[in-house]
Formats: sequence, structure tokens, C-alpha cells
Amino acid sequence: MEIDKQEKNQGKHHLLVVDDEEVIREGMRRILSAEGYHVDTSASGRTAVEKIQEQDFDVVITDLKMPGMDGMEVLKTIKILQPEVPVVIITGYSTVDTAVEAMKNGAFDYIAKPFTSELIIDKVRKAVDYKTLAMESFSAKKKLSAGHGFDDFVGESVEMQKVYRRIMQVAPTDSTVLITGESGTGKELVARAVHKNSPRHDHPFVAVDCTSLPETLLESELFGHVKGSFTGAVHSKTGLFKVADGGTLFLDEISNISLATQAKLLRVLQERVLTPIGDTRPVPIDIRLVVATNINLLAMVAKGAFREDLFFRINVIPVNLPPLKDRKGDLPLLIHHFLRKFSGEVGKEIRGLAPDAMAVLERYSFPGNVRDWKI
Repeated sequence: MEIDKQEKNQGKHHLLVVDDEEVIREGMRRILSAEGYHVDTSASGRTAVEKIQEQDFDVVITDLKMPGMDGMEVLKTIKILQPEVPVVIITGYSTVDTAVEAMKNGAFDYIAKPFTSELIIDKVRKAVDYKTLAMESFSAKKKLSAGHGFDDFVGESVEMQKVYRRIMQVAPTDSTVLITGESGTGKELVARAVHKNSPRHDHPFVAVDCTSLPETLLESELFGHVKGSFTGAVHSKTGLFKVADGGTLFLDEISNISLATQAKLLRVLQERVLTPIGDTRPVPIDIRLVVATNINLLAMVAKGAFREDLFFRINVIPVNLPPLKDRKGDLPLLIHHFLRKFSGEVGKEIRGLAPDAMAVLERYSFPGNVRDWKI
């Protein structure tokens, strides 16, 4: 049975051992090969990165202290090139600080020299199990995303997982959703995902940027008007509330609408009818409203700049998007995503980032959030 197990593992799970000491490399190769793993080795961080650029691995085991590119730099590079691969750090300099730093940078586990063969086998087995589960989860998420509107999201952090779960919780309802978050965090993506997962997904999704239209035109755009109702109204116009009938209306940056338009919006939400400008006949509507803002609406309410009754009407189900600086764990995924995107656009193969470039990004605060990547 043990032979069968080894034959099954051989070639199936591909490991890379990185250590500048030959005795350590060969010792690990013998131990892990005996367990049925296919084991490759590298004597330096640089050669390890070259191999990682050329082939896929299931687990990487790397020494922390090496001349040239050390294990921490190898770890950071792996998290860009193959972010799903678990990395086990090995060091003879076992301190709490280095262990914490390695884990913060994405290490799967951390063990100190001297170590036993049993310990190495146990750590690798757990890392392989983790990789297998991670890939199954990734595959399931890709299948999910194909039908659930998550294709454009890049992020697997705890913070983004909360957002995904929240979307799936609120989407089946018909309640109004208030999406909050800084500019560039992806509020419209959330609105579209809510719509795509709702019973209204076969009906229109209409997005309105409340900052792009002057107040004099915004009311006409939202509610419509009849011919001759004001100067320049040479034709009757159907408002976007009616265009979205049966579907979802998304009002982005709702904090920018005037108090007068806020009053009319509140009436529409309460009565589910609207009256086009210049008309006296109420028009019934059936929409799901999703709104977004990067402004603290409660602070605006306190200043008298936003109606309190409207705030409570739209703040039925809040969804808050975290800024990128609070989900730095998604940096490797974002880097991998945009490297592939820009490689295709410029027609060049870009394999990864240099460690110093990665360090710059890790220190950057990303004031424009994900939108910073699209310049």
C-alpha cells in the first residue's frame, strides 16, 4: 500500500527545496522523494525564482537566510508569480519576529533547524492538503463567478470574502442597498453583482452617476419630462426610473443630489410612482434601488445637507467596501492580474516584479484604491 501511495504521489505533487547548503537540500530531497513526491532543488533564491517562472509547484520549502536573494524575497516573489502555492520557511535563526514577518508576507508555515524528517513530512503533507483544497475552492469560485458576476473582482482576502458573502445575502431580496466606500473601491461592480444575483437579473440594470449631470438635468433624467414642460423640452423623455422598470436602478454618489431632488426621490420610494416634469399623471414603477457614496451621509444629515428620512429609507442593507490599504493581502493577486492584462496590451511577456518594486508597492497607500492600477 505504501508503494502504491508513493507511486500515486510521484509526479503528482511537485516540490521545490531552496537552500544554499547542499547537505540540507539533498537531505530533504531524499526524505520527500521517499514519500513519493517529485522534488526539485535550487541552491539560491535567484535560481529558484527562475524555476518558478518556468514551471508550477505545489509546495516551496525555502531557507530564510541565504546570500543574495534571501528566503523572504523568494516568498514575496512566489506570492506574485504563483500566489496559490504554500511556502514553508526554514531557518536556523528562529525568533518570534522573523516568524511573524514571514507569516505576514504569506508563508504557510515556519520551522527551525535542526528539524526531524517526521516534522518536514508532516509540514509538507499539510501544505499539499492546503494547496489541494485551495485549488478546489478556486475552481469552485471560478464556476460561481461565471454565473454570479464576480469575474471582475480581484481579491481573496478576508475583507473581500465578507463583501462576496454580503452580496449573496442581499441579492435575493428586493431591499434597497447602500454601498459605501472610498473612490475606486469598486462600488459599481458590487451593484452589478447584486443585480446579476437578484430575481431581476433578466431586466435592465441602469447606472446613473449623480456627479456627471447638473442638477437642472438630473431631475429630468431620473423622472422624465413631457414635451414643452420647460425651455428646450422639444420632445417628451422617459425617465431612467421607468427605463429601469422591472430591473435595478443604481445611483452612484447619491450625496451629490440637491435637497429638492432628494424630496422627490423619497416620494418615489415611498409611493412607487413618479410624475414626469410637466405632467400630472402618476406613473407606476417597479425597480430595485441600489445607491452608493464615498461620503459619510450621517455627517451630511447632521449638517442638514442630506434628508434624514431619505437616509433611513436607502440605508436598509449597507455594504461597505474596504480600501485597498486595508487589504494588502490581495496585492499579489492584483499584481498578477494586471501584469497579465498589461502584458497582453503591450505585446510583451512580463513575468513578475523585482523585489524592490514589490517593496515600493507594499509601502504605497493606494489613495485611488484599485483604480490606481488602471492609469
